[in-house]
Amino acid sequence: MMTHWLPVAAAGPLWRSTSSLLFVCVHCIGWIAIVGTVLIVDYSEFLGLKQVYYYLIGQESPISKKSPSLQRLYSHMRHPLFTGLTLILWCQPVMSFDRLLLAVVWTLYLALGHNLDIRDYQYLKEQLQVKHQNLMYHKSFQTL
Repeated sequence: MMTHWLPVAAAGPLWRSTSSLLFVCVHCIGWIAIVGTVLIVDYSEFLGLKQVYYYLIGQESPISKKSPSLQRLYSHMRHPLFTGLTLILWCQPVMSFDRLLLAVVWTLYLALGHNLDIRDYQYLKEQLQVKHQNLMYHKSFQTL
């Protein structure tokens, strides 16, 4: 879809907004989500670099070293950067037909591919609690 994309020049914008500050803020939030995700996750693994390296040195895939809950989550979760990119696609002060088509297809791909369930939610909740406890633990040492 991306390599054969041609803009629709004949059609004018579908909407034009005067509140561009709102769009700029949401656009920035999308980029912050993307940069934050890159800093949090093991990005070399998401790009496949780690899998290639492990294959070349004769080790198992790096995902096999992860917990079963995380393996399950990764097996049916779309890439974490997709949320930020979706915000960026939809939050445009001037929306053309071709951008709208791309945003709709992208959103459908993201929505249909996400099939998280209660076990995934519980795993993410537990991980958040662990990170919060670790943060409080390290914070208590800083006050000493």
